Amino acid sequence: MADDYNISYSYQTGTGTPAPQPTGTPVTSPDTRADTALYAFADCERVDMQNGGTLLIHKHSDSQMIVAPEVSVALHSCRTFRTLQQHVDVLTTTIPQLAGQQADVANVLNRVRDAGLMTGAESVCQRLSTCVS
Repeated sequence: MADDYNISYSYQTGTGTPAPQPTGTPVTSPDTRADTALYAFADCERVDMQNGGTLLIHKHSDSQMIVAPEVSVALHSCRTFRTLQQHVDVLTTTIPQLAGQQADVANVLNRVRDAGLMTGAESVCQRLSTCVS
């Protein structure tokens, strides 16, 4: 009987703050119309899960997600507000391993956004205008 086990799982807990709702057509490939909403990767704590994954925990909400360590590093390039398509373009041109993988990168960014780990510029503006009023 072998004692080797390979267990893989993914989970997400908590409802957290709802992710900003996208406007326009979601970015799924370089051929689709670009989403006009601006997003930046949120301020997240990174926890090495010791199993090949990195847990990203949003510092200001309950949002969290497990990603590959390489994804965690790449998301650091997404700290400036841009459209998702612009983030795809930056990542696929600055990281040689991602060249030609625009659809895959867009899919990952959509999942990160849907998990609540991308901050929408519109929601930041709303919070700032509420504080000023």
